[in-house]
Amino acid sequence: MLRPREIQARIRSGQTAEDVAAASGLPIEHIRRFEGPVLTERAWVAQQAQATEVRRPGGDIELGDLVSERLHAEGVDPADISWDAWRRDDGTWVVIATFPIPPNTHVATWTYDSGSRTMTVVDDNAGTLSAIDPHAPLHLAAARPMLSTVAPLEDEEEDESDDEPAVI
Repeated sequence: MLRPREIQARIRSGQTAEDVAAASGLPIEHIRRFEGPVLTERAWVAQQAQATEVRRPGGDIELGDLVSERLHAEGVDPADISWDAWRRDDGTWVVIATFPIPPNTHVATWTYDSGSRTMTVVDDNAGTLSAIDPHAPLHLAAARPMLSTVAPLEDEEEDESDDEPAVI
């Protein structure tokens, strides 16, 4: 049996409610009771990351606008760009932008430090989309399956004195 805080930690780290339900054997309805605040938090972090200023000679631009601008030039509708974020075990936020350029779906990945409001490029797609030169050609790799960032469920008992209300 997972406590609400453990359910939320798994969703915060990128698992879906379905993933948590399958791994724990708990009903999906039980998991969904605790996912809302965490999904809201993840969306908020993704929005904050998109608002990070990228300095460039022609004037600063927010990362989300820069990505939209670069992809729009490739025929991608900005509404087709999906942003998400999740927190790794070390507390670092991972931010991704997923977008289609037929025949493939592409993912660009950054890390985000919410304290300093800075982004760090993680993969080539993020580097290409974050390039300072607005005329640089896009060389994007198709999305690969992502590795899970969450440790498997453990069967060990936990100290009950550690029980706290579920908060985000």
